[in-house]
Amino acid sequence: MAGPSDHELIAEIQSGRRDALGILFDRYSPQLYEFIYLLIGDRDQAARLLEQVFTRVPAALAGLGEHESVRGWLYGLAREVSLAYLRQKNWLEALPPSDEPVVSGLPGDIWRAARAMPAFHRAVLVVEELHGLSPTEKARALNVARTDMPRLVEEARRSFNFQFDVQARQQGRPLSAQVDPERIWGVHRRLTNGVSLFGYLPVVVLPDSLAAAVRAKILSAMRMPPPPQEGTPIIIAEETETMEEELPPVEALPPPPAPSLLPEGCSVPVIITALVIALVITALAACVGFFLIRDSTPPAITRIDPPDKANVPPTSSATLTHVIITAAYQDDRAVDPKSVRLILDGREVTAQTLITDASLTYPADLEPGTHVALLELRDTSGNRTSRAWQFATLPSPEATATLTPTPTLTPAPIPTAGPSFTPTPTPSITPLAAPVINAFSANQTSVKAGTPVLLTWAVTGADIVFLNQDKVDPTGTRLVSPTTTTTYHLIANNASGTTDRAITITVEALPDLIVLDVSVTPAGQVTYTIRNTGTGPVTQMFLIQVFVDGIPIDSNRRVSSLPAGQDVSLFVPNYVLLGTHVVTVRLNSQAEVPESNTTNNELTRTIVGPTPTPTSTATPTATNTATSTPTATSVPTNTPTATATNTPTATPTVLVTGASVIRLSPTSPYTGTCPITVNFSGTFTTTAPTTVVFQWERAGGGIVGPFSAPPGTNSVLDQWTLNTPGTYGDILRILQPNTMISNQASFVLSACQ
Repeated sequence: MAGPSDHELIAEIQSGRRDALGILFDRYSPQLYEFIYLLIGDRDQAARLLEQVFTRVPAALAGLGEHESVRGWLYGLAREVSLAYLRQKNWLEALPPSDEPVVSGLPGDIWRAARAMPAFHRAVLVVEELHGLSPTEKARALNVARTDMPRLVEEARRSFNFQFDVQARQQGRPLSAQVDPERIWGVHRRLTNGVSLFGYLPVVVLPDSLAAAVRAKILSAMRMPPPPQEGTPIIIAEETETMEEELPPVEALPPPPAPSLLPEGCSVPVIITALVIALVITALAACVGFFLIRDSTPPAITRIDPPDKANVPPTSSATLTHVIITAAYQDDRAVDPKSVRLILDGREVTAQTLITDASLTYPADLEPGTHVALLELRDTSGNRTSRAWQFATLPSPEATATLTPTPTLTPAPIPTAGPSFTPTPTPSITPLAAPVINAFSANQTSVKAGTPVLLTWAVTGADIVFLNQDKVDPTGTRLVSPTTTTTYHLIANNASGTTDRAITITVEALPDLIVLDVSVTPAGQVTYTIRNTGTGPVTQMFLIQVFVDGIPIDSNRRVSSLPAGQDVSLFVPNYVLLGTHVVTVRLNSQAEVPESNTTNNELTRTIVGPTPTPTSTATPTATNTATSTPTATSVPTNTPTATATNTPTATPTVLVTGASVIRLSPTSPYTGTCPITVNFSGTFTTTAPTTVVFQWERAGGGIVGPFSAPPGTNSVLDQWTLNTPGTYGDILRILQPNTMISNQASFVLSACQ
């Protein structure tokens, strides 16, 4: 029987059920313990922070959305407490050397490189390559936008590879690109969709005894809500029967008049007027109370670093200066961390910034010169505040000759009598106004990828103006050609402050279909591969045409969906190509699928198929007739005998044709209950009565088979049982009587719930 869902446990925790918190701990503590340990690098401290995470759960439930993933929310709590601990230790950029024993070999090299990475990059790789979180859960765990995840993952992988290669060069080991973990015994990748060596880190196990001790502390610290007050029981006295003496009837008295509820001298109109006045006073009191308790005070930015107009000294022997931008802020109630934005030199860097509800940290390597930073944030009531400041990174000093000063004698001034001067009053200085952005516009805000867009702006009263990271003139234009949805920031700054404005150019996500390759199998079957190189998926069927020497041999609409960046391999059924021919594959000629580029939908190749086998025919041989020399006697004549001519019959070639694979069930991508059963179905046909030998080849190297099948058309099934998120594929390989490979059918398991 399935246990309660995460949200059912949350509801029970809110009602004060300790056992529900214990079940939630048992369900997620192993993953969260490993997540925290890989961030802070200390097993004992990881257990303490794990206790802190689950101790905070009852009080933090107000911040959990009704339909939000509980697992992603718990990862977010774990990330916050881990980064807060690292911030106190000043270990956000890298972990110090550890006394804990480290496994030898490649896993030890991977862990040492991971410790040298920034903590946020480690967190990105843990949720991406070690733990099977869904895309939404990953974004919630890291407190970033889901659309920023691909870029953050790429940055984290580059950071890891850089640290791994630095240590490899120092120790004379192979670099990250030269290591093949699949050839190393005992090393396994945690998730199939991993890319970097980080995915080969071994599992960090939470010991049962430690888990039991932490669990007991959490449950004992959980505060229970007060029990509901029971009503006071009402005691009803039991009636006792009394025997009374029968008395003579008494004359009934008239009923007394009902007492008046109104004070003496008050009439109904007076009471109504009093009630109206009371209602008005109550409404006024409510309005006054609302304005008194309403939070109208914006949050305060209490500290920025580098300070305004500061000069940051250069980093020794480096062309770029490493600057760590930090800021602290507070509010009477609470700051909303999701509202915090940091813009540096016109470029938004919020996604790379470590943000909490009280501070932010952003490390950057900057060129010498003046830089402008803009910080914006809101409190939970929506009150907004912002602050802009500028600082300068100084260039590296150049060696200059030192001059020794020559002492000179300065004659003492001789006092002279002169007229006295009346001091002139100092005029008041008018404060400088902030710069004004009079105009900032784009000629179009929704385009296809690569379409030119003209940006126009006009600024007055600014000392310096930035368009994203570039310094520009106060008035100007720029032609941009974004390939993805991009926000352009215009920032104007002077001594009085900073003004900014933003424009977002939305790039439509469209597919781009190309023919990647055309080939022929040894059996003469024409195969081709189609790839979607665009940014959007194909969601409907389109026309596919195949020509041999200009003559159409196939026209179909077999592809109805193709995600961005994926391939599909097809073949021409019921056709055998013999000899050398020119083959053309043309896609989407009727423009059924909107594309970002329609000039690359055709590929022509000259391909060579198997050589046709000639049919040999025996030629009859004439027999010479022997004639004897005539004599006087009778002449015998030899009659030639016809020689039998045998015409050999050509044996038909046995071929397997039409091998293809499709995914029957379930739909892809899939998010739901695991484990899940996935069915791949394959078909093939033989041209003569013979046994077919085939096998299934699964993506990643797994082989199922070989099997045998009777002549004719066969349908075969390969069934998978999956419980780990990832992308899976299956192909059908014919081994006998000829070799052939089908197309690949794919299935994406996004997340297990």
